[in-house]
Amino acid sequence: MYTYFHPEIPLDSIRTRIRDEVASVQAGHRDYWNYVDALNMAMPSFARMSLIDHDPSYLDAMQKLFSTTEHKLYNEFTGLWYRDARFKGSGVFWSRGNGWALAALTKVLQVLPADDPRRPEYLRVFKKMAATLAVVQRRDGFWNSDLLNPRDHGGPETSGTAFFAFGLGWGINTGILDAARYRPVVDKAWTALSTKALQADGKVGYVQPVGDRPATAKATDTAAYGVGAFLLAGQQVAKLQGCSAE
Repeated sequence: MYTYFHPEIPLDSIRTRIRDEVASVQAGHRDYWNYVDALNMAMPSFARMSLIDHDPSYLDAMQKLFSTTEHKLYNEFTGLWYRDARFKGSGVFWSRGNGWALAALTKVLQVLPADDPRRPEYLRVFKKMAATLAVVQRRDGFWNSDLLNPRDHGGPETSGTAFFAFGLGWGINTGILDAARYRPVVDKAWTALSTKALQADGKVGYVQPVGDRPATAKATDTAAYGVGAFLLAGQQVAKLQGCSAE
């Protein structure tokens, strides 16, 4: 909101919170982003506020926290993230959890300066995730709630799919991802989202309810985070189609 309504939107509360967290990191506390959702809930604010306040300490703290989470939860072989330490070694890679991670990387890369030394690692993980996601997308355009197990909760799931369409769409629009390889993936995902998830009454359904692991989503299940992810995906698809989506 600050982007559109500056200076009417106050930032004092979030600035205080981030500075407190920076101080905590500088004091040696670096392991409290201990579940993958936290990447999206925190990283973009650190990056944006660093640019607003011209304070590189925010980015330094963000990198330390990310590195700790990456070390604990990122599976280098698959290019996917475990939701938290309970799932390490289980082979369970939650769609929305990975959606949070890809959304976090996308939002940070959108604002991080091109010459920032932290950028290459974020890009590396982003591209590796993209490569895996392109392979495991379902025939119907959705991604399964349990990404590598199509028999586990095998119905449509909107939130993970929408976050993936958002991230991959942005990657194509910015030239980070090869359009010939990834545009069909995004197009198929958007067809699923706009014809199956989006219903006649305007509801965005098949959004897995609040949780911490793969689960079934019904046509009647919806939530603000699913609608938000749908709108983020739609913005990038509009850009791919040559429309203004600012």
